[in-house]
Amino acid sequence: MIEEIGTIVAIAHEKGMQKIWVETEIKTTCNSCQVQTNCGTSVVAKAFTPKKQNIELFYDLPVKVGQKVKLGIPEETLLSASLQVYLLPLFGLIVGAMLASWLMPFFALESELWVVLSGFVMAILVFLLIRHRMASSGNQQFCPTLLDVFPHDAQTISITNL
Repeated sequence: MIEEIGTIVAIAHEKGMQKIWVETEIKTTCNSCQVQTNCGTSVVAKAFTPKKQNIELFYDLPVKVGQKVKLGIPEETLLSASLQVYLLPLFGLIVGAMLASWLMPFFALESELWVVLSGFVMAILVFLLIRHRMASSGNQQFCPTLLDVFPHDAQTISITNL
């Protein structure tokens, strides 16, 4: 389980459920590197990497704004999502290029540009198919889950009618 600590920044009640927004700080590997003061990549990472990320979650028990929470996502889920988003489009690129090179003699095409274009088109189609499948499934398997809520003396701030 990959775990991260976040802070509750807002709470809303809608349709009998309590929706909370958890803010987490994005960490880069550059923060733990010893040569980050002399590295150009570190400077670019600090300039362009967003520092905070907000995540929407539903939670039944009472919580307060400012409370720290522990979020988690299983390694298998992260690995599965990475496989689908990175490797399947790459596989589509290879298959598309192979199909185009196999079909080129049948259509009297002599340019390698068609092979490259069909590979990219196939990769984009595979990526869009995966994106559509993940969005339409309504499945929250790739979303982090709330593992623990740490006690805090913050007051509840409620956002109504969102």
